[in-house]
Amino acid sequence: EVQLLVDFLRDLCIASPWAWRGVCDILDGPLGLPHDAAAILTGVHARSPSSELYCRLAQLQPQHATHWLEQALEVEPSSAAALVALADLRRGRGELGEAIRLYKAAAKQGPLPVQPRFYLGEALVHHGHGAEGRQHLFVVLRDPEAPYHIHSALAVALSYAIEQNHEETLRYCRRVDELDRASPGMGLEHLHIARALEGLTRLRMGALEECVHVLRRASKVALAVRGAELEDEGQSRLYWDELIWSTLIHAEALQGDSEAAE
Repeated sequence: EVQLLVDFLRDLCIASPWAWRGVCDILDGPLGLPHDAAAILTGVHARSPSSELYCRLAQLQPQHATHWLEQALEVEPSSAAALVALADLRRGRGELGEAIRLYKAAAKQGPLPVQPRFYLGEALVHHGHGAEGRQHLFVVLRDPEAPYHIHSALAVALSYAIEQNHEETLRYCRRVDELDRASPGMGLEHLHIARALEGLTRLRMGALEECVHVLRRASKVALAVRGAELEDEGQSRLYWDELIWSTLIHAEALQGDSEAAE
């Protein structure tokens, strides 16, 4: 019976190519048949290509997403949806320069939604353009209804830490702490990094006692993060764990507490 329905929907798209949206909603939704939806769309696109259709194919076939999104941009170079989707892929691969270019191209078509705006701001910070990145991150932080507040506050703190602006780094590390208290446990990984940044900043300022205090707190958060078994954060977590412990050992040694350093 299911195959009969799939065949009927395929014939419907052949007779009326614009029916593909509803057909996809049925097959990829309640029926859970994304492969059949993709097969029908690959037949439709040869007759009625559109950027919207290619974007949908990118969702249905993530292993071929880059190909379909590039096809979407060939048909409609100004498609904000395709530009953002392709930027997300580039960002995920660490291709920050290309991701930034694509996000900016999408922004020329109209205001970016919250998520891509945050991703653009974060990518700019990591790519060495902190001041420009903060412009986007502040927009997210000013919107009381927007998600990504704790993510944005951390990215702002990191941008100031890179610039060695100690006062602003500490200010936004405190902001991460405040946001975590408002939603306990939701930003555990971000709190972990913020404490590490704060400790490093205290060390740079020569405030050894405060540095040790913060990093001891950070080590407790690090253990909690490890226990939470957060996904897709393995390498990042290892980096920040190592930074916390190495900085703490250095600070303890500078204080003359060789026993604690050991």
